[in-house]
Amino acid sequence: MQEAGFTTTVGLPGLPPPAQNVTVIESDQPDIIARPLRPSFESDAPTLRTKDGLSPVTWLLLLTLAGVVGWKVWQTYGSSHSLVPWRTDFTSALVEGQSSSKLILLDFSAGWCPPCREMKANTWNDPDVAAAVEQNVVPVLMDVDASGVQPVAEKYGIQTIPAIVVVDSAGREVRRASFMTPAETKLFIESLPAAR
Repeated sequence: MQEAGFTTTVGLPGLPPPAQNVTVIESDQPDIIARPLRPSFESDAPTLRTKDGLSPVTWLLLLTLAGVVGWKVWQTYGSSHSLVPWRTDFTSALVEGQSSSKLILLDFSAGWCPPCREMKANTWNDPDVAAAVEQNVVPVLMDVDASGVQPVAEKYGIQTIPAIVVVDSAGREVRRASFMTPAETKLFIESLPAAR
């Protein structure tokens, strides 16, 4: 008999080659421990696994991550709710601007444009920006893919989007900007000159 604590690697009896190697630990204790050889970083504790090899905890973490990512994507790109009461008719907005003595803010954008969607989700849905818009300008959403918007985009020389163009009730350009954060947009709107 070997000394206690000494290990020997042997093949499993009764199995055809190649047999799985086991470690046999002989000791003075009545039971002999036999287990498959494993790298030292693996636990010997039994684990619950699904057919594809992932544990329920791993599935829970993956589903939670997918939920968080899905929520953010929907919030950024899928939400159609807006705090800004957008108009879509440029001519009617000019008339409204004249009667309300407000400038007209034209937001040239498209649904396929990531910075435009970012502004839609975060900038235009910011309560402070929405309040500044309501108080100072007549907002017009100019979707460059919509019919009738192209002539207006050409009139103001829109080459890239998002493009924010502020005009007076006669259609004269007052100021222009591109992508802005909520804080920049609020400052931009509040610093506009009074409508004439």
